[in-house]
Amino acid sequence: MTHHHSVFAFFTPALLAFSACAIAADAPAAPAAQRTLSAADNGKTISIPLSQKTIQITLEGNPTTGYSWSLAKLEGKSIALNGDIAYKQNPAPRAMVGVGGVFTGDFDVKEVGQTIITLDYKRPWETTTPAAKSVTIIVNVVADPAAPK
Repeated sequence: MTHHHSVFAFFTPALLAFSACAIAADAPAAPAAQRTLSAADNGKTISIPLSQKTIQITLEGNPTTGYSWSLAKLEGKSIALNGDIAYKQNPAPRAMVGVGGVFTGDFDVKEVGQTIITLDYKRPWETTTPAAKSVTIIVNVVADPAAPK
């Protein structure tokens, strides 16, 4: 009978170690380094943890029409545009012109607070004409929740 007891004693620590691994696997993952927003977020208030680091806003457009997305207003200091808003054309069949694509703005998360981002889709030379489209997103940068003890 002692033989069975020793086998049980051997497997118990192994089972406990396996259980601990399974519990650790259920722990929440660290936040992603970047969050992507789009025209679907127009008019919304989005909360972002300070640890998020960057936010990307992607908007569809077609510069062959003369229109492009630009930063119209940035009210607040919690995020800042990093560089210019870049354009990338969608894949198109050879020799096809006038294909649209995506404008992308990368924003750095700077500090806790609220920033209102307004992006306008307009022709840059039409300074007195209202934008054809406008996207406004309110970003609330919040302190990271305290790590569990």
